[in-house]
Amino acid sequence: MMEGYLFVNHEVFHSILIISFIEENNAGFVAVALMAGLAPKTKVLRDGHWSEQEVSILVLGDIITIKFDDIVPVYARLLEGGLLKVDQSALTGESLPMNTNPYNEVLSGSTCKQDEIEAVVIATGVHTFFGKAVKFNFSE
Repeated sequence: MMEGYLFVNHEVFHSILIISFIEENNAGFVAVALMAGLAPKTKVLRDGHWSEQEVSILVLGDIITIKFDDIVPVYARLLEGGLLKVDQSALTGESLPMNTNPYNEVLSGSTCKQDEIEAVVIATGVHTFFGKAVKFNFSE
């Protein structure tokens, strides 16, 4: 009688291990999908020409444009221009969109709610506020 009980527990234990492995593996894929799905393409200035590029190829120092309804794909510092209104509520808990001045920084994952401005890339991927949060939540 006791042998059957240990056999069932052994099978349950292996099932739990397998399910845990699958869930952890899927969490990694979810993190990658979340980061890649933010803004798959953006306008970038390279070699004096504007073109639409995959966000995944952006590097520090690239100049991008942020306009109404764009999701900011990277951590960036705004360049010369007017105020930019961004919604960072999903990242910071701010209840209302905030005005950002030129030379201020905007977080990856923010949404532009008004105006248009150019910005320089200062961090990408897991080095951004959003990237660090995703990495932290799925690293355990």
